[in-house]
Amino acid sequence: MAFDYGDEVRVTTAERTPEQVGKIGVIVGIGEDEGRGASYAVRLRDDDAIVSFWESELTARP
Repeated sequence: MAFDYGDEVRVTTAERTPEQVGKIGVIVGIGEDEGRGASYAVRLRDDDAIVSFWESELTARP
């Protein structure tokens, strides 16, 4: 599943930042890193931080 700018997402897993799991945010940046596929910059709602996640670490929020 690919995401687009402005999509609301939930962090489902976060290998590098497990404290972010369960948080909701909005896609504010899109890139491709280290041959692992798409990565996304997500502005988290709770603390207004921007954190990078792999596509596999996110799910669409209905």
